[in-house]
Amino acid sequence: MMKYCIADWHYPHRTFIENLIWFSTHGFDVISVLGSQFVNAIRDDETAALTAFTMMKYGKTLTVHGKLPADHKQETVEEFRKELLDIGAWQKKHSCIRVLSFDVPEAIRGNIVPYVQMALELVPDCRVAVEDYGLTEAEESDIRALLPEKRFGYLIDIGHMNIRLNGANTSGHTLFTRSDIECDSSTDTNDAAGFLKALRSKPFPVVEIHFHNNDNVDDIHLFLEDGSLNMEEPLKAIRDFGFEGILTIESAPGFKFECAGKEADDRIMNTFRYFKEMVKNVYGQEKKIRVLMLGNSFTFYHDMPRILKSLSGFEVESITKGGAYLAEQLDPESEIGARTKKALTEEKWDYVVLQEQSKAPAFSRDAFKESVKGLTEMIRANGAKPVLYATWSYRDGSEKLASTGISYDEMLERLTAGYHEAAEECGTLIADVGQEFKKINEIIDLYMDDDYHPSEAGSVLAAETIARVIRKDAVHH
Repeated sequence: MMKYCIADWHYPHRTFIENLIWFSTHGFDVISVLGSQFVNAIRDDETAALTAFTMMKYGKTLTVHGKLPADHKQETVEEFRKELLDIGAWQKKHSCIRVLSFDVPEAIRGNIVPYVQMALELVPDCRVAVEDYGLTEAEESDIRALLPEKRFGYLIDIGHMNIRLNGANTSGHTLFTRSDIECDSSTDTNDAAGFLKALRSKPFPVVEIHFHNNDNVDDIHLFLEDGSLNMEEPLKAIRDFGFEGILTIESAPGFKFECAGKEADDRIMNTFRYFKEMVKNVYGQEKKIRVLMLGNSFTFYHDMPRILKSLSGFEVESITKGGAYLAEQLDPESEIGARTKKALTEEKWDYVVLQEQSKAPAFSRDAFKESVKGLTEMIRANGAKPVLYATWSYRDGSEKLASTGISYDEMLERLTAGYHEAAEECGTLIADVGQEFKKINEIIDLYMDDDYHPSEAGSVLAAETIARVIRKDAVHH
């Protein structure tokens, strides 16, 4: 499913963190940040932590858009490597970046493979992409060396592609010069068919698209409703291409036209509304991710399904009962089992979240895994993906924990092992909330007074973790 993203680097009336918060609360799925701004932010320990916290709080992810080295000089390449080391260290800790992409300076076009391989080596757990490359025979020959790299892909800029397809730019820059690889016709081809042909010419997956308007000649980064291009034409091509990555609105107030402050905010939100209306026209009614949650009080306390819906924009329903085991959800003769069967046979879902009784994976692992196996078969028959919601140990030092006869660490270890074994054997996703509890419980009290149910903060953390796992899977697939 396509994700809606905003390029947030043209809003200097707010700080870096303020922009993350502002756009996270205005309907965007993903936030795109400029590489130089991001590196400056994460080199400050407080801002680095706030960046990760903000993404977790709002259940969002990032794309980072930087530049490959401006030339092949040793000092330039070494500075690029240092930036990648900093980005990689932050990503290893927080895993919030979905795509790390790069502009390709004119001076190094035709010889970029070592820098892409450096990014793939130093920054884990994300796609690495270059913008608008492979436009000449020399570039195509260069990029073939990356065919074995499964994490590598393209970022395509529709505004730039429009200029190339229109063929009226005379700057001589490769980025804006008509490419015979994309289009071998001498006539104007910036309609849906022309964009589709150009997209299909790419030898690597297209993982992110930049979307903005212009005058068919110059790179102005206008708002979508302005400019000469009917933006429904490339959107139709994107639909027919089957694109399911991140679409980033890169309209740029103040870049080559005056627009700043509140006017910039008002205009970008207007263009976002315009874009969503286009999506409805081109795709039909916009589809949201549908999530069904099966569990007990660890799911329904503080109306956690509502929290998940609020954080993520997903459509969320739940079937729960206090103290319920997953075996009851599997049993069509039980009340909740009958509801679960009906939901999985009469409705369509994208993801189904499974949460077991609070200590069953630690003490009744085989029975737990059998329940997961049965439910995952039903979920896959529905066409959905199963997600295990791995829960936490009872509060350390509590009577509730003492009644189990084991320590906090041992209970958590058993729970984690049970959930991960079930996930591996049944091929499910896993939202490891128990491990997230352990990381921050000394900072925030995540338990109710009964020492095992989640506090409201605990339910928010659980929802954030589940949203992050689902979003990561949806973006990558």
